[in-house]
Amino acid sequence: MDPFLKVFFAIDKDGSEKITMSELEQYVRENDLEETMVADWQRLFDPNHTGGITLDSFCDTLGIAPASARIQRSESLNKQQKAAPGSENGITILLADAPDNLKDDILKKMAELLGSVKSKEDVSNQMKSYLDEKYGRSWVVLLTDDSFWLQAAHMPHSSCYCRMNDICCLVWRTFEGA
Repeated sequence: MDPFLKVFFAIDKDGSEKITMSELEQYVRENDLEETMVADWQRLFDPNHTGGITLDSFCDTLGIAPASARIQRSESLNKQQKAAPGSENGITILLADAPDNLKDDILKKMAELLGSVKSKEDVSNQMKSYLDEKYGRSWVVLLTDDSFWLQAAHMPHSSCYCRMNDICCLVWRTFEGA
């Protein structure tokens, strides 16, 4: 991964694809970097002094395709998760780009439903209803106990794919719902 992208993603802890000047200042302090880095980055990536640097403007300045940067981030997160030893409570994260609070909520609710609801169809329906109600419409919930191959588009930071014991659970949001 490009070193600049590594730094951007390290600063963008919430996965919002935007870093604020205060987040940049905090990163500089925590990593004992030159304080001039804040002014240098603002000059390069926020010349209009909006107070933030978006991933798109960051990539445009560096000549990196934003889609490529997103893929690199996703692959990096996936590698980190695969490097984590074992699985916790029978849950193995296969891939997730959702923020931790959303991912944790999805995993908690899915585990709860799989433990209490007999029919996988009902688990899927109840999970979708839960997510639609709590986070807005347009969620997709797929459960399988066998192999699968999938190509799907989803909103950034809205997917969580995991295995819970012998069930693969794939959850993503297709677009902003009303």
